[in-house]
Amino acid sequence: MALLGRAAASALMVHHDLQRHPLTTIAKLAQNCNMTIPTVTKSLQHLINKNIVQELTGKERHRIYTYKKYLDVLDAGISGRKS
Repeated sequence: MALLGRAAASALMVHHDLQRHPLTTIAKLAQNCNMTIPTVTKSLQHLINKNIVQELTGKERHRIYTYKKYLDVLDAGISGRKS
């Protein structure tokens, strides 16, 4: 994340919120992180580019984002299989 420069702090805040809420929306992230929607959107794009976050709906509006690797680890722990 250090390579993101000034955007790193915002991306890190979004990343931390995704750890608490691995399925979320831009509006929820903006509220939880006390950020503007454009800032959250840019942070999510950085995380998507790093394959940390995935957008699930494919829509232009009302998109849902997931921290997929985190959910995969939780799922593997519950089901007893290795990820």
